[in-house]
Amino acid sequence: MIIETYSGLKMLHLLISGKVQGVFFRVTAKQIADKHNVTGWIRNTSSGDVDVYVVGHETNVTALLNWCHKGPSYANVTKVTRVPLTQTEKQTLYNTYTGNKTGATNTSLFEIKRTL
Repeated sequence: MIIETYSGLKMLHLLISGKVQGVFFRVTAKQIADKHNVTGWIRNTSSGDVDVYVVGHETNVTALLNWCHKGPSYANVTKVTRVPLTQTEKQTLYNTYTGNKTGATNTSLFEIKRTL
């Protein structure tokens, strides 16, 4: 899977399908993301999928990507789709990452957001 690059950072937008809601997918993804020091957010979609945006150094982004293919123990991931990032999404991810790395008051690097 191709990981996009923007201003030297690696970033992805993923759509995770399968039994991925109601199985602690988002909470566990946040723990994995925090462990690997990546920034972004995750949210449920109204169609039953999970939507993930992530930015960071390549090794760390890859670690979260690899985890997304299996998810937590109660999940059954059937498909991981890479969604191309728009220029606006790339800039938003970049700003979120650099803001968190320069002493911004928001200490959460990876957020769980409300359902789309």
